[in-house]
Amino acid sequence: MGTKQQRDEVRAMVAEFSEILFLKDWDITLNFPKTDKDSDIEVVPAEITVTENYQSAEIDIYPCYFKRSLKKRRLDIAHELSHCLTQASLDIFDQMHEGKLVTPDTARAANERMTNKLATIIVQLQDRWHNEQAMVKLLQEQAKKL
Repeated sequence: MGTKQQRDEVRAMVAEFSEILFLKDWDITLNFPKTDKDSDIEVVPAEITVTENYQSAEIDIYPCYFKRSLKKRRLDIAHELSHCLTQASLDIFDQMHEGKLVTPDTARAANERMTNKLATIIVQLQDRWHNEQAMVKLLQEQAKKL
């Protein structure tokens, strides 16, 4: 469940990564179950359920999450939110598994949506990088004048 400070840290990370991943318009709910999820395969620190059509997601943060290093916790949150970008392909796989017809046009459209999301993120990160480089250059020029 985590302390209030730990839960606030998760909320801050979700807000930060949501901005980076262009998910600010999404309705993202956080849950903090009191017990870990049983899994024979691996430790499950966090788990997301995504409803792409409604741009909503629900993330469960399990108690074992809070025992991990900050680096791993950040990766966990980024990983779970990244599912919002890749949900379209999982929806197609699920439909095919259920025996539903998925046309090539449907698959291409889903791929285009995911590609567009990733391209937007890349451009945003590049813009930030260029802004930071310009700021460094400006500060270096000002320092020379002192």
